[in-house]
Amino acid sequence: MKNCRRVWLKFGIACLMLLVFGLWQSASIIVVTTATLLFFCMVMAYFQEDGETPFALSKSIRKWLVANEDEMESLFCIFVESSPKGLFHSVLDHENLDDLYQNILSEMQNYFGCAHVRRISRDQFVVLKEFPSAQSIEDTQKTQYQRKVAHHISEQIQNIISSYDERAMQLVEISIGCAASGIRYRVGRIEELLELAYFTMKSAQEEKEQFLVADESIRARKFDIEECKVGFLKKHWEQEFNPFFQPIVDPNSFRVVGLESLARWQLGGFRILSAQVFKDLAYEMHRISTIDTTIIRKTFAAVKELKDEGLVPYGFRVVINVSAVSLTKGSVERLCDWVAQYELHPEHIEFDIKDTILSDPEVSDSISALRTKGFRIALDAFDEEAFDLKAFFQNNFDIIKLNFSLYGVKNWSSDHQGPRIFDSLMDMAQHLQIETLAKGIESRMQLDAAKELGAAYLQGNYFTPPIPLSDFRNFMQKYREGLYLDAYIGASELA
Repeated sequence: MKNCRRVWLKFGIACLMLLVFGLWQSASIIVVTTATLLFFCMVMAYFQEDGETPFALSKSIRKWLVANEDEMESLFCIFVESSPKGLFHSVLDHENLDDLYQNILSEMQNYFGCAHVRRISRDQFVVLKEFPSAQSIEDTQKTQYQRKVAHHISEQIQNIISSYDERAMQLVEISIGCAASGIRYRVGRIEELLELAYFTMKSAQEEKEQFLVADESIRARKFDIEECKVGFLKKHWEQEFNPFFQPIVDPNSFRVVGLESLARWQLGGFRILSAQVFKDLAYEMHRISTIDTTIIRKTFAAVKELKDEGLVPYGFRVVINVSAVSLTKGSVERLCDWVAQYELHPEHIEFDIKDTILSDPEVSDSISALRTKGFRIALDAFDEEAFDLKAFFQNNFDIIKLNFSLYGVKNWSSDHQGPRIFDSLMDMAQHLQIETLAKGIESRMQLDAAKELGAAYLQGNYFTPPIPLSDFRNFMQKYREGLYLDAYIGASELA
């Protein structure tokens, strides 16, 4: 991919020189033609840049990969990477580390054979190896074999690390990704196999695992990300983003008193992707602000429709997730203009803020300005992730969300402190005169617990997963007087 980009850049330079010549000679045909070609070269070079692999491949490594291309169906690939444990590379003892890496390389070569192992950088290694009896082995057996191999090489590397200089070896950790072509998401080229192994290794790092083997879900996630990259480069890509709605329920009457708007990407018009798939890429490609704007305006328009049709009452709550990049100095004025345009009221609009963005002073200023204008602020915290207590002290909120999907998890024992923690959080909110919303309600037990603890609102897949406007309209028509939850007592769970 890198070589392709270089070709387009060279062609672009040639077009630029020809363009200068055409301008000098006042030849309009040459100028127009070369200007068009130059623009095309720039676009193609941009595409190739976005498609580059996140690791460097020398010419010798590329030749090695190409030499194995004919055996794609019988190969699996292992990507091994060392990373510092929360330290900068500049403070590591690279002399000791290089000696460690050389020992790791030797161990891998002894196990797989020298012809099947390559070191592609200081701290990255690649293995290409054939499955045993590749013609007859089934896909489930291939997965089991990869796990066995990845587990063995992980243990061997950990043994090398543990036997090394303790001062240096406590500073690094090894992650391993193993991949082969799948059933549904097949790998067609050897570099795609290498990229899949790399992606699996990065997934292992995110999940705090020593190794992972690519399954269909990992292949599908990588496929989705690649589709998103292409989708973000399309013209009018933002038109494929639409809000999906999840009802907010009163715990006493079980009436629907509001909705939360969640961004969904209907990629290509039919594939529906959640924010978990595209969010990180949207930040990386600077698309998140446009997504927020699109979802906010479409949500306001949808709520106006529902109100005009008499399906939702005055005072119906509207909750919208917003990112830090959308909470800028000019955002408050824009939001006020949009609320007026769609004949809504600020006190019925609630912005869902993640606690991880509160350390930004501009975000805190925007929160204060929004509350001054009458908007409500919900703090989405107390989740499985870390909580920023300092930011909580420095900002004011109208409501906090508690993730009740964590309540009553399977590994809770009879003396687990989970219920006491939720009880304490509810007491804290009451003393601070802040409302509470129990989100992530997925079972009757969680619903009853949230109600007993005094949650002001309920939300979760127990009622319905996020649904598009047409389905939400039908939902409100059916349950305008409230949800008939008593009909489900003793029956199977909805979620």
